[in-house]
Amino acid sequence: MRFLLLLPLVGLFSARVATAQIQPFNTYKPGSYVLLNDRTHRMDGQLKLKSSTILLVKDDKGKSTKLTPEAVHSFRIEKRTYTVACDFEVKQGLYDSVVEQAFVEQLDSGQVVLMRYAFTTGAPAMNTGGVMTGGQSQNEVYLLRWARGTSVLAIQGSWFTGGGAHFREDLLPYVAQRPDLVQLIQNRSITTYELPKLIRALNSGQKYELLTSSTSN
Repeated sequence: MRFLLLLPLVGLFSARVATAQIQPFNTYKPGSYVLLNDRTHRMDGQLKLKSSTILLVKDDKGKSTKLTPEAVHSFRIEKRTYTVACDFEVKQGLYDSVVEQAFVEQLDSGQVVLMRYAFTTGAPAMNTGGVMTGGQSQNEVYLLRWARGTSVLAIQGSWFTGGGAHFREDLLPYVAQRPDLVQLIQNRSITTYELPKLIRALNSGQKYELLTSSTSN
């Protein structure tokens, strides 16, 4: 019974974490952007990331322009850096969904590029009184790409533990040259929650400091 009660709480916590990642940019923030057809010119403006496929830019005259991933190379909003990821699969429930192009936050770079894709599922719902009652959930998925490659892979763990056999199988090729990191993954000490720290250790050449005990995933 306790296990059954815990499941919705875990899902609720994950949704709140993802919402915290997205909500700060529902208003315009200072930033800059580079268009795909002019990569040598960085333009300043007030930016708002409306969704994973819509970026709004407001110039100093107050004129707003809508940009899509097809037109943008990269952009920054305050201290966060974003790029465009193409043709990757994301598991949503029992099915895989192919994302052709989307804005993603770039978290780390070096030998491997770590990105985070934030997206919304579901649709707003309205009760009989005309009040919006939700129906949407915010989600996020980590993506990996070799620095000199173009193929993007979504690294998704079990929704409950954040790990699992498939998660380890996908992650191991990226750290094959680091036996210490390979061992951590094989020992089930790494889940999606530790992924940013793991990739930072890989790209920087530093040792990964394991602060918590290993758990089975």
